[in-house]
Amino acid sequence: MQEVVYLPTQNAYDLWAEIYDTNDNPLLVLDDIGLMKLLKPLLNSSDTIKTIADFGCGTGRQTFKLRTLFKNSFIYAFDLSENMLKKAQLRFDNIKEKNFRFQQMDFEKENNNFFFLKNNVDLLVSTLIIEHIKDLNLFVKKLKETLSPNGVAVLTMMHPAVFLRNSQAGFRDPETNQKIRPISFKYSISDIVNSCIKNNFLVEELLEEELDAAAMELENEKMLRWAKYPLWFGIRLRNKP
Repeated sequence: MQEVVYLPTQNAYDLWAEIYDTNDNPLLVLDDIGLMKLLKPLLNSSDTIKTIADFGCGTGRQTFKLRTLFKNSFIYAFDLSENMLKKAQLRFDNIKEKNFRFQQMDFEKENNNFFFLKNNVDLLVSTLIIEHIKDLNLFVKKLKETLSPNGVAVLTMMHPAVFLRNSQAGFRDPETNQKIRPISFKYSISDIVNSCIKNNFLVEELLEEELDAAAMELENEKMLRWAKYPLWFGIRLRNKP
């Protein structure tokens, strides 16, 4: 069996960026579905959401969706990977109204206080990065500090059950055929919920998603492997003033 290479998160995603959106990743399918469900209660009051932050925007998949859903908002999009950000910026190249800003940011550094966003973000979205965060409580604390009173945070992640099948985020390098995995940390659902409660968040909704009939129809080996198995988890939080 070919050995898996583990790389620092930034290095791994810099390599992954080129194929990230075309990698037949079942988690991305569920992230699109689950995120929309968690955002749905906010759509009727979208005009009140003026400032959005996307922590871990990657190639801008969900950033672009947020811009479409919340047309009157300004979006700040951050990511650790320079190459992922380049892909995200390309996605926005033809948009004339520049109501967005991309910035490289290491969420783990304590001196990154996002001071320019403090208590100013009405909606914070962070998709599929929790497993790469070494200090979960520090990360949740930073989310809290950016949100306005009654602001909402939506977090999505690979379901903790995935680790039980000896799997995690990763890809096969098309040039070397080497299996690459970024460094990941195992958090249970209770770890995540307890950290949010500890930081004075109100938990509004918990959501799990699995591949079912849709995966079967794709007849894709990677999709079929994960059919009817919890693969994605999301949570919507509200900031307590």
